[in-house]
Amino acid sequence: MGESSEVCFIERRRFPRYHCAGEVEILQRERCWGWGRAKLIGCGGCYIETIRPLPINTEAQLRLTIADTQLGICAKVVSNNPLVGMGMAFIVESPEQWNKLSHLVARIALVTPNEGQLHMQAALHHLQQAQEELQEAMYDKAEHRETALQLTGNAIDDVRQVSVAAAHNLETIDPSSAANGVVQ
Repeated sequence: MGESSEVCFIERRRFPRYHCAGEVEILQRERCWGWGRAKLIGCGGCYIETIRPLPINTEAQLRLTIADTQLGICAKVVSNNPLVGMGMAFIVESPEQWNKLSHLVARIALVTPNEGQLHMQAALHHLQQAQEELQEAMYDKAEHRETALQLTGNAIDDVRQVSVAAAHNLETIDPSSAANGVVQ
């Protein structure tokens, strides 16, 4: 087997994150430390745009307001970009909190297409175009056969990317284990 020169990116998160728009109040020692805007959220954490990100490994209480839902949750800073924002890993403290968080993320996921859904939409589009070209090719037009083959290849590539992404997300999560600490 030959070696590939491609670099393979490995996603370290256990949960997918979705684009969102929401307000975040950041508290430390039960006092308001600052405000930010939630831009990405998943069951493992969120990304907050703020000009004053906390240092890495700092814990804070977050009051999230996203999609008309409010959620108070502890989190730990796992990345920061000065004057831009910070990545937070949630610290889930109870099964009830886990349920509220997972329901919030599920609502956001329903309206936010993920990468797999976008690839699947592209694959369906390519297959529809290929079908049209094959119908034209029945009349023995070589250019339609070549186009149909190319579109079918594109659709196969899109479905393959969805399959690879799905394989990375096959890990099932036990809410009772996630309810006892930091999840990513």
